[in-house]
Parts: sequence; structure tokens; C-alpha cells
Amino acid sequence: MHGIRTARRPSARWLLALVLAPAFLLAMPGVSNASAPTPNYRLAQVFPNPGFLLSQWPGVFDAGDCELDGTDTWAQLERPIADNDFTSFVNWHAIGLTRHTNNADVWYATFNYLDHLGNIILTVGPLRGGRMTIANRRYEWLTRSGEFHLDPAIYNQIVSVQWKGEC
Repeated sequence: MHGIRTARRPSARWLLALVLAPAFLLAMPGVSNASAPTPNYRLAQVFPNPGFLLSQWPGVFDAGDCELDGTDTWAQLERPIADNDFTSFVNWHAIGLTRHTNNADVWYATFNYLDHLGNIILTVGPLRGGRMTIANRRYEWLTRSGEFHLDPAIYNQIVSVQWKGEC
């Protein structure tokens, strides 16, 4: 019978590989042990200061296995002025910890600045926080975003900020 092929019976090796491959992948470090970032969102006020808008986080902020301590956690948006060609940036200071890690957890923060209607008019981030390698140990970091052009009219409309945390 030329031109007709019959299905071959799978070999024992092929069946063994098919069964063991998923188990092998699950056992690999970094594949099953790393959890996907879990985002969390919180809304905070902004406080106008000469030269910047300040948003301080007043309490604990959880995302996944991580938490930010509200004792000294803040984001500062630089006021754009003609002297600096209307550029701005965000300084983000935080104290955080991870409750569990297999290697290291990293907090990523994104700041969505809102107008009085709750519309997002500026987004900065994600900014990378500190690398937390030991569970329940407090880590502190100061991260600065890259510089960006910011219209002073948009800056003047900002009344609150939505913090997005991922860890």
C-alpha cells in the first residue's frame, strides 16, 4: 500500500518525556517559584509646596507579598518652570519589606496624577524600588524618574494621585 501511512504507536521514551516535561518545568527555580506581580491601587492627596507637589502615603500599602510602611513613604513631583525648560521628574522615597521571597522581591510604583474630575492627566512610572532579598527586613530606597516635559497648565490641575504598587 503505497501512499497510505498508518499511525505509529508512540514509543515509551516519548510517553515518558511527555509526562515528565511539565514536572521538570514546575521544579525549575524562577518558573514556578516566582509569583507574578500583584497590582494594588490607592488614592492619596497631593500637598502643594514651593517647587513641587508632595504625596505622602499615610499607612501600610500592600501588593502581593510586599508592603510599604507609611512612616516615610512619599512621592514628589517637581514643578516645571521656564528655567529648566519645563522639565519635571518624580522622586519616590519608600520603606518596605517582603513577607516571603524565594530570591528577591522588587516593588514597582506608578503614579497616576488626577485632576479635580478624577481624570488621569499624567502618569509616571513604573519606578523600580529596592531589591528585597530577606523576608520581614525593612528596606529603604529613593528612586528618581527620568526627566520629562510637563506643561505647567497640567501641573496646576493636579489635585490627587493614584498610587499603583506591584511586587
